[in-house]
Amino acid sequence: MNREDIHNRRTLAIYLSEKQQSICGLCGQKISMKREHSYKKSIDHIIPKSKGGRWETDNLQLVHTICNQRKSNNLPTWAIEKYGPDGPGYAK
Repeated sequence: MNREDIHNRRTLAIYLSEKQQSICGLCGQKISMKREHSYKKSIDHIIPKSKGGRWETDNLQLVHTICNQRKSNNLPTWAIEKYGPDGPGYAK
């Protein structure tokens, strides 16, 4: 995925949906990719931007909007365990 595609939200959402088999990265439930359901999905930074997370595909996941709101700018426990302090989501 090139840098221009990352900034096109529709293209990015489709890419992430295919990568994740349309499964929410936070709750594990299916996400509808129908255009009329666009308000129900959002693109989440695994490592929040406020904590140094990058706007790159290895730090992005497709999630339900409500799941993203609940997560806020918190770092999920699994992300800490998986990536550690020097993981791929952090700005270098």
